[in-house]
Amino acid sequence: MVDVRPRDVRAFVDGLLSRPGKPLDANTITRIIALVRKALGDAAADERIASNPARGTKAPKRADVKEDPWTFLTVDDVRAVENHPRRALP
Repeated sequence: MVDVRPRDVRAFVDGLLSRPGKPLDANTITRIIALVRKALGDAAADERIASNPARGTKAPKRADVKEDPWTFLTVDDVRAVENHPRRALP
């Protein structure tokens, strides 16, 4: 923990934003950052580390979080829908 620097916290946040798979919701990212900030703040208050490297780290603005509206469908799901026989409505 003593080796964590502000750049490490920023890299962690960048990793949250660019992680593969379904993007994290902006509220989830905000909560994760708050938890990290609190944990490191408590460590600084207990004098386990000299200062809180997460102090000043802000959650990204909503526009920075890229959400793909189709992440809930897999490629196989899309193919199944595309290949489903169409039925006439009664």
